[in-house]
Amino acid sequence: MNQSIVSESARRSLKFRREYHLAGECVIYLLDGLPEHLNISNIVDQIKKCIPENLLYGLDAIYIGNYKELAERDVESVYYAGAIYIKPSQKSDEDLVSDIVHEIAHSIEENFSHMFSLSSIQSEFTKKRKTLYDILNNNGHKLDKKLFLDLNYSEELDNVLYKEVGYNKINMLASNLFISPYAATSLREYFANGFENYFYKSKLNGISVKDMFSTCPKLLNLLYTLTDSE
Repeated sequence: MNQSIVSESARRSLKFRREYHLAGECVIYLLDGLPEHLNISNIVDQIKKCIPENLLYGLDAIYIGNYKELAERDVESVYYAGAIYIKPSQKSDEDLVSDIVHEIAHSIEENFSHMFSLSSIQSEFTKKRKTLYDILNNNGHKLDKKLFLDLNYSEELDNVLYKEVGYNKINMLASNLFISPYAATSLREYFANGFENYFYKSKLNGISVKDMFSTCPKLLNLLYTLTDSE
């Protein structure tokens, strides 16, 4: 991400509508009004309940606002340089919290790198990527295998999985590989998707993490490492 989104937040810093203390030095800034069906107090409470305070170390702020760059990139949220930027136009409180928790995972990659390395789950993710390629190839999708061997984010692969194949079909053909299809996007997203489900969605939906991560044991062990740091 370039510097423009940070510059925009600086220009609007005196126009914050409301601010909410989350933990430590982390503050949620509501720059634009939320849709009527969203409740900011409930959103803040849900984040406080699901994320241990120590895991917010290094996260300076969460900005909820109608950023032009988010709209141009057609994304709901991003983590950049110690802050999370997120659109207020979400379907529910839970959707907004899920996106924030997902971006918190990306901040943890940066701020807790002394505790863990994504290389610990690399072999697990690589095996799943290769299996996904084989499944899709055997079901009529003639795709470039090189895309599935690159563990970094690729917009081309993202579009293949989301638009060309479709998440519904991936769920149908390979539901036992990933907790959700988006986790196949990259190694970083595999971790962030797991973090989001471990700390939030498993509790929201009343699902045992051992059941949820039954086919992702290395990912679960990595998340246990973060839990042990509480």
